[in-house]
Amino acid sequence: MPGMHSYRIFDQLVGCDQALRFAPAQVTSHHAPGDILNIVRAPVAEGEGECIHDVEDHPGGERLIVHRRAPGQGTITYAGWRFSFDLLVAHIRYQPAARGSWSLDTLLERVVLPIALLTTTRPLIALHGSAVHFPQEQAIAIIGDSGAGKSTTALALWRQGASLLADDLVLIDVERQVILAGAPALRLALADDAIPEASASFPTPTPDHKRIFSLPAASSTGRAIRLHQIVALSSEAIADSDYRLYTPRGAQVAALGLAQCFGFSRPEHSEDRARFRRAMRLLRKTPMTEIAFRRSSHTLCQIAAIEHLLAKPDSEGKGQP
Repeated sequence: MPGMHSYRIFDQLVGCDQALRFAPAQVTSHHAPGDILNIVRAPVAEGEGECIHDVEDHPGGERLIVHRRAPGQGTITYAGWRFSFDLLVAHIRYQPAARGSWSLDTLLERVVLPIALLTTTRPLIALHGSAVHFPQEQAIAIIGDSGAGKSTTALALWRQGASLLADDLVLIDVERQVILAGAPALRLALADDAIPEASASFPTPTPDHKRIFSLPAASSTGRAIRLHQIVALSSEAIADSDYRLYTPRGAQVAALGLAQCFGFSRPEHSEDRARFRRAMRLLRKTPMTEIAFRRSSHTLCQIAAIEHLLAKPDSEGKGQP
């Protein structure tokens, strides 16, 4: 469409009537109209259909409300913004808030596009965490409880040469066993100039006072990248060594993985069962390692642990028994 900006995110071509901080994409005559998800500004009505999600996105923060009319069709309301999506015809409309400092690209990447994709029948799950891709073609998802250091770990690995695939939500196609990479942006409680390599830094109006840091795009940005390993950062600090690696088994794997698996607050019973089956399928196919590490203000012991883990010859095992 004339006047549209083209990008690739979550392994999907998108066109938007505003410039975004996403990886640019080249649209050619080989692409059919349905290949491109068009995002345009237009009036959006109040939520229509069944309400499947209504919770605070962060404690004390804005409410995220999702209505679904049918798989891949519905509305999202967040921070005064309204979005209407119909993925069957590859179209999203947005109506900005009257006031507020959220940017369109932040909401699309961290809220709207993942949520819309999760309402479809595709074999997708989303993990709370971060994901990076290493030059040796290994990609890991980093999960853990709030405050475990997921984004801090991703930043440190990025500074050592890894590409950032996702932060906050890691969208995974279970059938293909790939991470659908978002935009390379981290949300961290750091000063504006704490990451000089960032192309942009701006605050988010959330109670935790974190900022979004946009990082340079890489060849893996916005694409489907094979997932090799899940790393679970333990919430328990250790003091007698820098780190310990654990291989969880059986119920331990399920507990660690399911605790970090995003789910709608008001799902139908059949959908909740489907999400559980998808999560368990991923956990059976993908090796998981739990890392307990020494907390320190001047060293990141978990980085040495991840480097040790990926150097092991069996780091691409076939999953948990």
